[in-house]
Amino acid sequence: MADYGAVNVDDVRRIREIRDVRRRRKKYLERLNIFRKYDDVHFRNRYRFTKENARKVIELVRPNLYESEDNRGLSISIETQVLTALRYYARSGYQDNTADLHNISQASVSRIITNVSVAIAGLAPRYVRFPREEKRMTTARKFYDIARFPQVIGAIDGTHIPITNPGGELAQIYINRKGWYSLNVQVISDASFQILDIVARWRGSAHDSRIFNESRIKERFEQHEFGRFILLGDSGYGVHKYLLTPLRNPETRQERVYNTCHKKTRNVVERCFGCWKGRFRCLTKNIGTRLGTAKNIIVACAVLHNLAVIWKEEMEGELS
Repeated sequence: MADYGAVNVDDVRRIREIRDVRRRRKKYLERLNIFRKYDDVHFRNRYRFTKENARKVIELVRPNLYESEDNRGLSISIETQVLTALRYYARSGYQDNTADLHNISQASVSRIITNVSVAIAGLAPRYVRFPREEKRMTTARKFYDIARFPQVIGAIDGTHIPITNPGGELAQIYINRKGWYSLNVQVISDASFQILDIVARWRGSAHDSRIFNESRIKERFEQHEFGRFILLGDSGYGVHKYLLTPLRNPETRQERVYNTCHKKTRNVVERCFGCWKGRFRCLTKNIGTRLGTAKNIIVACAVLHNLAVIWKEEMEGELS
């Protein structure tokens, strides 16, 4: 019969104490309060919104988020999650820098970006849409004031958003004509640089005209939902009653005047791209996430851009 020796009561007591410690409820440490850390100027430079408007964004998405914890057992509040995502959008998509700033792990940043992007993109039906019927004439009047081009309700164009290699057998179709991986994103802008419609699901090799031809917005124009109002697009689009493009070889004075007015008026969508990408630098660098998350990030940035326009957030100083 084996002899294991006498039982030491003190050892048993210590083992029980260790087990009790392990079973105790976790105590979460309070994280850095970003709203207190930065003054108004530095806060806005980092998050693209004033503190007041950042709180508005937080409240808009709060119903679709929940507080979580990182892999160190520290609580991550909804406020911290939203600010983390805003910082990521603003700063070229560097997750490690964002993690260091908010004292969370890179893995947590990745999960936060996924969840917050879904929550913000879910606001698109409310904040990325064409004006209601009673406001369409006001929209057209703003376009008319640019170069006296009548009945315009939006300017349309595509822009390439860089992404990392999505992998898989079909990865090559995401390479655009310039030789890098991208999503070709269709945007319609109004004269105030608000995004009225966005399609962010097409690979970089897709042509602008194909994206439009297979879009829901074309169906809406085909169904005469917008009456006599029209879109302006570049020569990459086909001509329709509701979509006008430049004349390829203008000969008469009237044709040259038409092209000049068309170019000046349609230019608002190019300026919209500049404002949009200037606010959210992640749109100018490779979005290093899964493809589905990248699409949600693009739409989320469109929602945030429109909110910035509505709330009159200035572009000055948004370079840090």
